[in-house]
Amino acid sequence: VDVRLRHRVTRVVVERSGVRVLARDAAGTQRTFEGSHAIVTVPLGVLKSGAVSFSPSLPAWKRAAIGRLGFGTFEKVAMRFPEPYWATEHAHIFHLSYPNAMDFPLIVDYFFIEKVPILVAFNTGRHAIALDRKSDGEITSHMLQILRAVQGGPIPKPTRVVITRWGRDPFTRGSYSYIKIGSSPADQDALAAPVAGRLLFAGEASSAARFGYADGAFSTGIREAKRLLRAPRVQLSAS
Repeated sequence: VDVRLRHRVTRVVVERSGVRVLARDAAGTQRTFEGSHAIVTVPLGVLKSGAVSFSPSLPAWKRAAIGRLGFGTFEKVAMRFPEPYWATEHAHIFHLSYPNAMDFPLIVDYFFIEKVPILVAFNTGRHAIALDRKSDGEITSHMLQILRAVQGGPIPKPTRVVITRWGRDPFTRGSYSYIKIGSSPADQDALAAPVAGRLLFAGEASSAARFGYADGAFSTGIREAKRLLRAPRVQLSAS
């Protein structure tokens, strides 16, 4: 398999003879890949943003499904400490405080799970979106303030902090899909449906059974690979 890394896809062109995929490599040079079909696996957030254009435009029913489905932001802050300062009898710590009850409501104790002194805090929705606008230092300070409130006193400084940025990542533009008010599993089926017999779609958002999960993305890849194997095959070329 000819795998090309560090190529940013910008445009997908569907023609009677096949599909052309236009991309920019790491040097900024435009490259063109041609084949009988293309499997689109970019996250729903990227499809919503229009960062990848299609020619001709995707049909109205496909665009409507993309627009109706939700794509949320789910961020994590992982902090490693020299040793556990907290009670380690439970895997989960719940933090609920008025008026921001959903601001890092769940903290997972990895010492309980893996015997490593790490706490991982989860944030989602509007709080996660606001989080993506802050610096690492601001997020760390905010998280430590919450942990001090949970502990009821001072805590040691973490030795390392890792913060996810799925909402700001141009290759994801969010974390995973959900059925938003006004959408339905029919929209997931529409997202999964081929276009013009040559453009196939995979990814967790196209799985009505397992959207939001890695196995959903994996299973839809297998689904579309099988669909492709049933189709006429031509040699892939690149220029």
